Amino acid sequence: MKRFLTTVLAASLMLIGTNAFAQLSVAAGFGNSQTKFDINVLNVIKTSHKANLNGFYAGASYNIPVGTSGLGVAPGVYFAYMTDKDVDIYVASGDLVESYLEIPLDLNMKFPIADGLNGVIYAGPTFAYGVASKINSGSTTIDLYDGTISNYLDYNRIDVLAGGGIGVEFENMVRFDVGYDFGLLNRGGSTVGVHRNQLHAGVAFIF
Repeated sequence: MKRFLTTVLAASLMLIGTNAFAQLSVAAGFGNSQTKFDINVLNVIKTSHKANLNGFYAGASYNIPVGTSGLGVAPGVYFAYMTDKDVDIYVASGDLVESYLEIPLDLNMKFPIADGLNGVIYAGPTFAYGVASKINSGSTTIDLYDGTISNYLDYNRIDVLAGGGIGVEFENMVRFDVGYDFGLLNRGGSTVGVHRNQLHAGVAFIF
């Protein structure tokens, strides 16, 4: 999977280099990650817990036009940081802090609304890599990717999400957008299943 992510990023950079009309955008905004932990211990202990993490994201992408109809492809690289308090996931409890490196590959369509104002719709996959996931409980910090914890949680760093969103673009300079992504993978194991969805809303400056 790591090799696949590297291939996607390399292919995106090659596309950027071969298209003189590609537009760089630098974006930041609010991020919300809803992670559900489904616990099943030998069919005796069955319960679910949810973490509702809030934070921010920042990064950049290139929009590469496809023809002249307003269609484009936008690969990007983003960093997301989010937290939630008083999380209980069976193997640990406390304040959860997570960060991700995310590589979206969106297909988008731009259409005019008024003079100097365009609407944008987009959809596509996002490949995510968990940089850190830690629970702070008092004076103790538990790394959920640590081998000792993963014997029970099997918390996988890799995730693939699919989703889309809408936005408005002013004078081809500033874009406001909101989107939602659904996690496609179970990042847990046989004892604790883990699924994550995410909401994002922010502003991008176009160059």
